[in-house]
Amino acid sequence: MNKSMYTSDMSEVQSRARVSNILTSSQSKRPTSLENSVIVGNEAKLEFLDTYFNLPLISERNRLEKLEDTPHAAYLGEIEKIHMRPQPFGIIRRKGPNTLIDIHMFSMGDTFAEAFSKGVKQYKEIANLNLKANRLTDAGCAKILSGIHSKKVKIINISENKLGRVTIEKVIQIVSNNETRLRTLELENISIGEKAIFDLCRILADNKVLHSLNLAKNNLGFLSCTALKEMLRYNSTIRNLDLHWNNIRTEGAKEFFEGLSQNDSLKALDISWNSLGRDNSMETVKAIGKCFKINSLLLHVDLSYNNITFQECEIFAELIKSNHKILGLHMIGNEGFIDAKGFLYPSEITQGTMQQGHFFNRILDKSKYSSKHHIKINCWICEKWIETTFIWTSGDSKYEPKSIHLNCDKWAATPLKKDNNGFISVTRVVPPGQIMFYFSNHMTCFTSKSYPTSRLENPIPQSGPYKEINIVNSIKATGQECSSKDLFDTQAREIIEDSSSSLEYEKIPWSIPISIFAEYIIDTIELRTECFEFDWLNLKLSNIIKEDLQKEELKSFIRKKYDLLLEAYKTLSALSVNEIFAIDFNILNDFLNQSKFIDNSFTLNDLNANWGVVSRKDKTQAKNADYGLCRYEFLEIIIRIANDKFIRNKVTSNIIEAIMTLFADNIEIFLNKYNTNTWRLEEYMTENIDYILKAYKPLLEYVYKKYSLKETLQDLYMSLNEFRNLCIDAKLINEHFTIREADVCYNRSMITQSDYLNKTRHLEMSFIEFLEAITRVANQHDGKNLRSKIEGIMPKLLNICEPSFIQSYKYPDDETFFNLMYRLKQTN
Repeated sequence: MNKSMYTSDMSEVQSRARVSNILTSSQSKRPTSLENSVIVGNEAKLEFLDTYFNLPLISERNRLEKLEDTPHAAYLGEIEKIHMRPQPFGIIRRKGPNTLIDIHMFSMGDTFAEAFSKGVKQYKEIANLNLKANRLTDAGCAKILSGIHSKKVKIINISENKLGRVTIEKVIQIVSNNETRLRTLELENISIGEKAIFDLCRILADNKVLHSLNLAKNNLGFLSCTALKEMLRYNSTIRNLDLHWNNIRTEGAKEFFEGLSQNDSLKALDISWNSLGRDNSMETVKAIGKCFKINSLLLHVDLSYNNITFQECEIFAELIKSNHKILGLHMIGNEGFIDAKGFLYPSEITQGTMQQGHFFNRILDKSKYSSKHHIKINCWICEKWIETTFIWTSGDSKYEPKSIHLNCDKWAATPLKKDNNGFISVTRVVPPGQIMFYFSNHMTCFTSKSYPTSRLENPIPQSGPYKEINIVNSIKATGQECSSKDLFDTQAREIIEDSSSSLEYEKIPWSIPISIFAEYIIDTIELRTECFEFDWLNLKLSNIIKEDLQKEELKSFIRKKYDLLLEAYKTLSALSVNEIFAIDFNILNDFLNQSKFIDNSFTLNDLNANWGVVSRKDKTQAKNADYGLCRYEFLEIIIRIANDKFIRNKVTSNIIEAIMTLFADNIEIFLNKYNTNTWRLEEYMTENIDYILKAYKPLLEYVYKKYSLKETLQDLYMSLNEFRNLCIDAKLINEHFTIREADVCYNRSMITQSDYLNKTRHLEMSFIEFLEAITRVANQHDGKNLRSKIEGIMPKLLNICEPSFIQSYKYPDDETFFNLMYRLKQTN
């Protein structure tokens, strides 16, 4: 600090007046405590500077007149002794109440701690002291705590410092004081030892003042849990307890929750990021469930990222069902999810990744991340859900509703209640904002005239007697907001019974006819025979086969191998990157080279000669590409090159032996790798993939319709070029997956057509064919299985939709799949 610069900023008169005022011996003019000393604003800064410049005079005067140092003088005097440049460190601040000293993350260190302690000791009314993350150790932190007035302080935060036994003893002294007013104690990540925890918990067991305790990130284990158990059994004032990111598991967890089951004060518990799950004995989750079954005061609990398994969630869900007081239960990062009604459901799909865990909301602390990063977890408290009553007004419709379907429930039915006066209603806790809903009875779905209506961009598909829903009611949720302070009547996990039916579900038996694949025409023997006869009729073999008997024998053999040739053609003809599928010369050459067919006895010139004969086009075949071989021409050239190589070189004596030799020695083993039916039947057309495609069907339909610009009088279809554009726009094309491979996905997915020369159906992709094509594309991208690969490309498909669709679209979740897999069990 440059003193000459400072003095130049003040007039001589002002300087003399201020110095004179400081040195006045009248006790009434000398600040001796926080009541008449200032630590905030410009006045505090000027007082600090005046004290600094006149410290020798002030110190001498105070010594002679036996006056108490001001906080500034006490602090600066200690700084002078250690020959350090003064840093105010909360001794002065720009704003805030005089009762607060908040210097978290100021990197004070132990060097300044003793000087700071001298200064802070002079403030008599400090109520909130925040020393978080200040590079303090026992030496520095203990001195500061020794200097504060323990009867006044209400909040102490010494988290994120490397502390030990000495500091905890100072904390215990403060807590033990009969006149203590300490309500919040933050001890996160201070490497507190088991013995220190034991001593602290023993004192807190009898404490009647502390409201919130944070012991997160301290590697607390079994011994700590036994201490916490005793504290919880006897303490009746602690409302909030933060234990996240510790090592609480198995035996320690059972001890802790046994103590919690006997507690009568705790309302919020964060025990996320521990090791409560994966206990093969299931004893841990049983202890948790038993505790929640007994404890009726807990309102907000975070069990996130505890590796709680599917089976453990099943047990826990059953045990917690009778607890209707917990309004916010966090289960993200475990194999279970909370639905909008507060029920826990086991799920093999874990909601939330480890990476997303860095953004999730702390229930006992305001998140530093914006809400856009947060995963929606149906926590009524964190997400500020609102208690809203939905009333059916008599005369709204000719129907009387039995159920209401809310969009927050993924349109699942909630039974309505009818009171003695005939009013039909239900009270639900719903997320803030716009709520959409419709009503239903056992025969139809309908809306109410008493509420505004909205048209859905993506209608709700229905099954059974219900038709597709386009119009729904829509209101902004109004009512009492859910919080941990003000309770309301609606209970969590409350089953609303319907007198006409029990909400018991049964698994829907799965089969292809009820699946999304039902309209796909799988190749049958009859269909392939029809294709073969079409191709055989177009062959031009009269110059190499003259006898009818030999021709029939050849036809019989080729029919047996035709299925392999047909599958290979679908792939090879797509590799030419042309809009009309055909096998070009280079593709055929590559295929024959792979099968080691081309050698000294059959050269590239021989292949050229046969190509010239076969590729002469019939001008009446408009859909037969000039640049390559169509399907029957592929079949014909196979026969001709067999004749050319084996009969001309006298390896065989007739065409039948020649074609048999060609298949056995050269091409059959390579034709087998082009078979796509095995993948289609064993991996694609399965129950698991059916649910995934149904869940994402609104998105897939939107994308299909957007890119299918050509429309006939009856049907919408997608061309090859439109499919390519879709893949390019969605950024599915890259160095590992090219346009050529996208063409293959398109052609392999098309339903086989017998006549491809006079009709264009094989170039017009329907929606059911598009589903297979886009699944084949997904299968070429990253993912541990086909389901995860499909889910992996969905964000890319969503990105190519219109903004209005993107804004309204909601990704399917576990409830979506539950509703696809289960139905209400009808009772007699």
